[in-house]
Amino acid sequence: DVGSAPAGTAVLNVDFRSGAPLLAARMSVAVVAGRETPIIVTLRPLGTMSGRIVVDPSGTTSRPGAPIPAPPSVRLEPATGDPSISLRFGGGRGKPDGTFTIGGLGAGLYNVGVYGTTFLVKSVTSRGRDFTDEPIDTTQTADVDDVVVTVTTAVPVLTGSVRDDRGQASDGAVVIAFPVEPARWTNYG
Repeated sequence: DVGSAPAGTAVLNVDFRSGAPLLAARMSVAVVAGRETPIIVTLRPLGTMSGRIVVDPSGTTSRPGAPIPAPPSVRLEPATGDPSISLRFGGGRGKPDGTFTIGGLGAGLYNVGVYGTTFLVKSVTSRGRDFTDEPIDTTQTADVDDVVVTVTTAVPVLTGSVRDDRGQASDGAVVIAFPVEPARWTNYG
């Protein structure tokens, strides 16, 4: 019953368990004041994402032959910042062989990253498609497999200084870096 929702567009989240597995749905609905409209909700099992973490050896060490660090854990964030599609279960802790599985994916758009380590994501692919700079969509298919997250410790460094019109250092300046392409300014969690 969404009778208490204000008129306009609302997002309906439904979780239902009748045994196993947990079924869920997420959909936009139009709410019209004073009018009841039947809604058909199609439930589906929550999805999983699985794949492997690959450490790029070119950026992991300055000494030839030094061991490559153990791979980090994968994290997923709702690309639109919408907390209602966040994971219902666990995370993507990497196994010793670099594989991972993340369960509890609701339908939505997810950015792939790694948990706070010295690693940065270099690339994300699935079935030959590049998702490094765009979210993975789980609205049409619950399960996403064959995800390859390539990580590196080769961290880019930006250096410089900000000076005022007299050439003096400006202590109160703020420097903001963002992608040149406007399409990459949205859906970033």
